[in-house]
Amino acid sequence: MKRLVSAAIMAAMDKDTIEIFGLPGRILMETAGRESGRIIFENFPLRKMSVLVLCGTGNNGGDGWVAARYLLGWNTDIHVLLAGSAEKLSPESRINKSLYEKAGGRVFMAEDEAALKNLEQKLFKADLFVDALFGIGLDRPVQGFYAKLMETVTESGIPVVSLDIPSGIHADTGAIQGMALKASHTITFGFAKPGLLLEPGRSHSGTIHVVDIGIPGIISQKYPCSLEQVTEKWAAAQLPERSAASHKGHFGHILLVGGAPATRGAAVLAATAALRSGCGLISLAVPESSLPLPGMLPEIMVQGLNGNAKGFCKKAAESLIPMLEGKSLAAAGPGMGTGKTAAAILRILLESSLPLVLDADALNLLALHGELMDLLSRKKEACVLTPHPGEMARLCGMSVQAVQEDRISAASNFALEKGCHLLLKGASTVAATPDGICRIITKGNPGMATGGSGDVLCGILAGLMAQGKAADTAAPLAAFLHGMAADHLAEKQGPQGYLPSEVAAVLPEIFKIITTGSQWKP
Repeated sequence: MKRLVSAAIMAAMDKDTIEIFGLPGRILMETAGRESGRIIFENFPLRKMSVLVLCGTGNNGGDGWVAARYLLGWNTDIHVLLAGSAEKLSPESRINKSLYEKAGGRVFMAEDEAALKNLEQKLFKADLFVDALFGIGLDRPVQGFYAKLMETVTESGIPVVSLDIPSGIHADTGAIQGMALKASHTITFGFAKPGLLLEPGRSHSGTIHVVDIGIPGIISQKYPCSLEQVTEKWAAAQLPERSAASHKGHFGHILLVGGAPATRGAAVLAATAALRSGCGLISLAVPESSLPLPGMLPEIMVQGLNGNAKGFCKKAAESLIPMLEGKSLAAAGPGMGTGKTAAAILRILLESSLPLVLDADALNLLALHGELMDLLSRKKEACVLTPHPGEMARLCGMSVQAVQEDRISAASNFALEKGCHLLLKGASTVAATPDGICRIITKGNPGMATGGSGDVLCGILAGLMAQGKAADTAAPLAAFLHGMAADHLAEKQGPQGYLPSEVAAVLPEIFKIITTGSQWKP
């Protein structure tokens, strides 16, 4: 896992390093600027380029002044544009502006749109912009002069390298605050910020470089680690192990409930993915009206319960109770329906002693029935919910836009309140635990935006939990494997048109790649 920190915690770490540890802020800024200059120098042919550093009046601008000084020393054709009044410079920025000028650096100044207009020709002569305008402290929409400056930079099409975070991106949520610059590289300081990994911030950040600026471990460890990015190294260490003497009973028996006639393929996809993830046995409970199931693997055991063309009927709920015996966990939702009997089935599952994976219609039932939500809150065994943003909005009683504007808070607040685990699906899936830990999974691509993808994730998650993986490990691991499988298919076949069933089918090869370090073979 890679640690992520919010803007507030990063600011607190900086403050403690300066005030408690005794390391001057100028040294932190010097390190940040020097390392930024080095990374820029290593990634661009600067001997053939003209560079313009855009410095705001705060400490992010100070990082820019230091980077400019080092680039100047490495014989780069470089200028700095001070965006704002020199009288408003922070103390550290003022010092580093002076040092840059003493080294022979050239400075343009603009603090209004009229001055900016006079400088447009000089702006467009640059081959590279370095963005040191706002940094992670921005908490308001970009407007007026700064909006015009950023608009001019964007319209130029000239590459941008951002320091700490692309200006205009919210460091914690990834939201665009009025407008934002789009960087080809972002050099972030201390630890990565969640806004770099969450859309739309992720699409604006380009290649991310994390720079150690010297925050002492004794300081960073003061702050509990509650945000992380899932890595392939971590995923490899979490995969279920198989001894030579193992048998199917060692890898769990899943009860999967769903598969109404109109959506019976959803249950088949989930069951297939569970098997491809390594579970020992899976029993599928579907309405008898859904039989036979199309494309079902012969390894799947099926029990038809009372049902009609719409789904489960009254007697199905009581018929399900004996099926709970001997199971490792239950998964419900894919093609389950939202009728009265489906609600009764979900009640039975919530009142059982089995861990649960709840997806699709099971989530809609929770949103529709307050008593089911109460049962979720009281359930002692692990329960993992896997909503997409629309389902999350219904669960929380908020708009989809509100969910997407702060995905971490939406997922974390619900998991804390209900005492459950939650996977908020989407670009950069968020895995939240009931003890306040959030993990971001950046694997995956837009080709996954098709019916059936969520069913496959549900099956992978159930398969991992059946093999003994705890929910707080299984949830982020399932999302990582799901996204990695889709990424490899996108590489092999193209970014669209591959099927969720193909994602499930390629899982064994993904396990091999992760465990052996072998390469994908198209």
